[in-house]
Amino acid sequence: MSSLHPQFAEVVEKLGALLNSPRLFVFGRVDVWLKAGADPELDIYPVCARLAKNGRWSGSNLSYFDRAVMQSHADRTMPAPVMTPTPKPGGRAYAPVAPLSPELQDDLERKYADMMNKGMTVMSVTAGMAKRMFLKGWLSYEAARNAGIPYRELDQLEMQKAGSVETDPGQLRNTVA
Repeated sequence: MSSLHPQFAEVVEKLGALLNSPRLFVFGRVDVWLKAGADPELDIYPVCARLAKNGRWSGSNLSYFDRAVMQSHADRTMPAPVMTPTPKPGGRAYAPVAPLSPELQDDLERKYADMMNKGMTVMSVTAGMAKRMFLKGWLSYEAARNAGIPYRELDQLEMQKAGSVETDPGQLRNTVA
């Protein structure tokens, strides 16, 4: 037969006085709680006192308190969760999506270019997309400029698109693709 927890007698005496139930004769649950690590002052006494007041306890069986005492112990001793942010690929706050097929990418960029050429702001267009749309001839110089591409870079792209390195960048600024 196993021995009782060293605090058993003390806890039984104090719990008996706390609960003040003349029908309570079996205190084996106290030994189970103590051996499971429940602290009398933090888990057993406060939980039993609180639940005994709600009027549902029959006054004869401590197993009524089992779940609450063990939950109190678990809540108190469970380590706090460590919140470590998971780095996302490319520093994005969302999961990466599969790349679009070249045909779908072209179709999307052509639609964006049409919208931008009409003066609409398309928030999802990156500078890289605007440059590609400009090089393909879908995006006007003015719309590319409104997309945030600097004049100097646009002039270089215009020369690249025209295939002539000798073109004067000052002349290209006044032309619209």
